[in-house]
Amino acid sequence: MTAKKNINATLVTKLASFALTQEEIAAVCGCCRDTIQKKYHDAWERGQVLMKASLKRRQFIKALREGNTTMLIWLGKQHLGQRDNLDVSGDHTHRYYMEGPEKTESADDWQQQYSPEPKSPTMQ
Repeated sequence: MTAKKNINATLVTKLASFALTQEEIAAVCGCCRDTIQKKYHDAWERGQVLMKASLKRRQFIKALREGNTTMLIWLGKQHLGQRDNLDVSGDHTHRYYMEGPEKTESADDWQQQYSPEPKSPTMQ
């Protein structure tokens, strides 16, 4: 006769709230995964929800109290429907300007200072 395992829903919920899988909880409790899955599935799901709620709370604390910009952006995307806008209109009228010499320096001085090093004759 096998001794009855001391498993209860409260224990399963607590272990699941630490992000343990059903297999891991079964190993801790000394039973098979099927026992957790069939008899304690609701308790395991409750623990998973509690774990997610705890993580979300910590994320909000980090974002709001510490001003973590990355976390604020991520939370805005997850909960407020915010997103990065990509320009896919095909309108590529952006202009790029290269900085030129100041009026007080000659173009030759500027070019010598900011141009890439010339290649050696052997590398051409």
